[in-house]
Amino acid sequence: MTSTFACRTLRYSFSTVVFNGNKSAKKILSSLRKEIEWFQKQSDLSRKPGLGIILVGNNPASLSYIKKKLQACEAIGIRHELYHFSEDIQEYDVLSAIDNLNRKDDIDAIMAQLPLPSHIDKNNVINMISSEKDADGLKLNSNNLDPKANILPCTPAACLKILEEHQICLKDKHVVLIGRGRLVGQPLEQLLSKLSPAQITTCVKETGDIKQHILKADVIIAAAGERQLIKGKWIKKGAIVLDVGVNKGIPGIDPTKVVGDVEFEEAKKRASLITPVPGGIGPMTVSMLMYNTVQIWKQRRMQELLELNGQLQTSNFEHDSFGITVSNSFPPESSIYNYLYI
Repeated sequence: MTSTFACRTLRYSFSTVVFNGNKSAKKILSSLRKEIEWFQKQSDLSRKPGLGIILVGNNPASLSYIKKKLQACEAIGIRHELYHFSEDIQEYDVLSAIDNLNRKDDIDAIMAQLPLPSHIDKNNVINMISSEKDADGLKLNSNNLDPKANILPCTPAACLKILEEHQICLKDKHVVLIGRGRLVGQPLEQLLSKLSPAQITTCVKETGDIKQHILKADVIIAAAGERQLIKGKWIKKGAIVLDVGVNKGIPGIDPTKVVGDVEFEEAKKRASLITPVPGGIGPMTVSMLMYNTVQIWKQRRMQELLELNGQLQTSNFEHDSFGITVSNSFPPESSIYNYLYI
C-alpha cells in the first residue's frame, strides 16, 4: 500500500466546492459497520467493539461533540461507556476511572474529551490512557508518525482523507498550516512532510506574518483557534482551504453561531475547495475516531482468538464490501487507508 495521493491539478477556473463532511463521514461509518459485522461472523467471540469515554463538566461544545460520538457508536455497532463527571471532580478520580477502563477487557479503546477544567492536568489524563487503547492517537510521538500506520490522530487523519477524496496533488505546492498545537498542527506537519514533497510552512498567530504566507498558499489548513483570523480576501484564487477551527460566534452580531478560523463567506468566493464550520472537518474527525476504535478492537480480538485457539482457523471465502477480495485471509484488509492512499 503506497502513501501517495492520486493527483488532480489545482484548478484556477472553477466553481467552489463546499465540502460536505456529514455526507463523507456517513460513507466511512457505513463501511466500518460492515467491517464490524463481517469480523464478528468469523468467530464465536462476537462481542462488539467497546469505547470508553471520559467527559468532565458541561461545556456546551463538549456535550455536542460527545452526543455526535455516541450517535456514531450506535450507528455502526460500537458499545460505549460514558464516564460523565461534574466540573469539580478531582484529578485523582478521573485518573482512577481511566485506570478502571484500562483494565476492562471489554473496553478496547479510550478517549478523553478536551478541554478539561483548569485544575485537571490534560497531560496527566492523556498519559494515563493505555497506549494500546488510545483511540484519539494523542499519545503518538508526532515526530515519528507513519502515514501508513493503522492509528493516526483523528483530526489530522480527517484532513488527509479530505485531500485524498478530492484527489489533491500536493507535489510542488505551497501548504500553509496555521497553528502548531499538539492535537492538529504538529502531527499534521509531520504527516504531510512524509506524504508529499510539498513546501510546508507552519505559522502561529503570534508571529504576525500569517497574511503574507496565506497570499501565496495553494493549500491552507487553519487550526489556530481564533475566530475568523484568516480573511477571505487574503486567499489566492483556486486555493484549497481546510478550516479546523471551532470558535464562538461574533459578539453583537450572532454570538451563538459557531465559526471557524477562516472568514468563510469571503473565502468561499476565492477557494476551489473549502470546508465549512460546522459540517466540515468535525464529522470527519468523529469518523476517524470510530475508525481508530474499530482497528484497535480488531487487533485485540485477533490476539484473543490466538490465545483461545492457539492459531487462527479460517475457511475459504470472499469479501468485497470494501472494493477488495479476500481469500484465506483473516481479518479482511480493509481500512480507511485503502481510501487514503491509492
